[in-house]
Amino acid sequence: MLFSVFASGWVSVNDDLTSYLPEETETRRGLDLMDEEFTTFATARVMVNNITYDQALTLSEELEK
Repeated sequence: MLFSVFASGWVSVNDDLTSYLPEETETRRGLDLMDEEFTTFATARVMVNNITYDQALTLSEELEK
């Protein structure tokens, strides 16, 4: 257990799924082009559970504003 706590500093998490795509794939080229052409100041991922579809749609519209 002590080693696990100590070694946890050596582990990094890569949550950028595009880094696993080969350079020549159409998806990767499209994402690279989007990064070059568009300025993105921030992104957010929101997860909400136990709500109805109508509530989710209302929440989505509010967040979009």
